[in-house]
Amino acid sequence: MKNGENDYLIASDGTVYPLDALGVAVTGLAQVPVEYRTREGYKMHGVAVDDWRLTTRTLSFAFSLHSLTRQQLWQRRQALIDLLSPQGGMVTYRKILPDGRRRDIRGWLDANLTIEDRDGRSADVGFGLFCPDSTFFDPTRKAISLEPSKVGALVVPFWIPDELWVGNGTLFSGTVTNRGNVAAYPRISVTGPYERLVLMNQTTGASFTLGVTLPSLKAIVIDLTPGLIAVTRDGVNALDEVDGNLVEWQLLPGDNVLSSSGAGVLVGQSSVHIDFHERYIAL
Repeated sequence: MKNGENDYLIASDGTVYPLDALGVAVTGLAQVPVEYRTREGYKMHGVAVDDWRLTTRTLSFAFSLHSLTRQQLWQRRQALIDLLSPQGGMVTYRKILPDGRRRDIRGWLDANLTIEDRDGRSADVGFGLFCPDSTFFDPTRKAISLEPSKVGALVVPFWIPDELWVGNGTLFSGTVTNRGNVAAYPRISVTGPYERLVLMNQTTGASFTLGVTLPSLKAIVIDLTPGLIAVTRDGVNALDEVDGNLVEWQLLPGDNVLSSSGAGVLVGQSSVHIDFHERYIAL
């Protein structure tokens, strides 16, 4: 432990492997490399930068395993091998900062895992984690529920006038604040009924339409996680019910003004729930 800091590896099944007592050294935690999209004009000196995007990140780990007996060393060695097996899925590296904030990042075993036996009861360990999503995130999801039956008790960042939820052509809007320093990709759960629903982020201009009637108390979930975008209705793939570019639907750092319009919404039953991880470009 260093000044209240703690480090952990967490397997996809939830198994936790503490690193704080192992003197772990981790490299690759700072700014991730970026890739620029450029263009060059006629007789132009240099290039113009049109856009940029984050590339992948690789974290490198080095620490020592110490045990009282050789049998204990082999038990700890096997536990680490099991946790880092690619067959087990992605591994989460969790860093608890000195002020208590938690930051997670997920990756696959990248460089070969090395475990060098030193004296029969200790071993030096080294490996890398390849992180397709190079941003760190707060593991606690931020959640906002939009429920028309509770409008009177709802507080910022969302406020929805009660009268806008009645009849056809229902309209509501509100602001959600992303306190991270990079875009967040939410999970949106909508409970029916509705006949047609449009959800737009006015800050980015991105929108999508749910064009198939959703019966009362049925649910559709839009998960915008990069690389894992999915739309499900009661657990069944429903991507064909969505019209719009889901890839560009995101929450920018700061305030995002959201608006929605729909028909067939029923007060007391229809609801929209948004939850997301605040994300950070570096520790």
